[in-house]
Amino acid sequence: MLFEDRKFADIGHIVRLQYTSPVFGISEWADVVTVHVVAGEASIVALRDTGCFDQRGMIIIAQMSTKDTLTDESYLQKAVEIGGSHRDCVIGFVAQSRVHNDWGMLQFTPGVHLATKGDSMGQTYNTPDIVFKERGADVIIVGRGIYAAPNPAEAARTYRQAGWKAYWESF
Repeated sequence: MLFEDRKFADIGHIVRLQYTSPVFGISEWADVVTVHVVAGEASIVALRDTGCFDQRGMIIIAQMSTKDTLTDESYLQKAVEIGGSHRDCVIGFVAQSRVHNDWGMLQFTPGVHLATKGDSMGQTYNTPDIVFKERGADVIIVGRGIYAAPNPAEAARTYRQAGWKAYWESF
């Protein structure tokens, strides 16, 4: 499965062009994409109406992992409402804790790092233990912990092991 963390975030017409444009060909290869709903439900509808989402899914970014995020409670509730009304193409939410009562909607938790709590630009991190055991994540999202490591392949294996261990201990 190929997950394009593109973070579509514009009016419907523009996100549709970005998704279907031959420049990156995202509609040809991505199985899952992330979408901000800052422009409202129209972003979801425009992508869904491309006809590409019968076998693909969208993940709504409901919360972010920066300390001064603008994804406040009001935005969160609206994002969850939009996602819940588009279960035909929305498979879950990027969030710091479980935001939807339907366990069929996946929770993707970003900002996972094993060695640091944050950076100088507002990013905050949590460990796989915290996001699985305390925050109810279904999937962890690791970025710099892997791609900025001296050996990304080894780091990926380390995160996979730590993630699976925390996941199974969360039950």
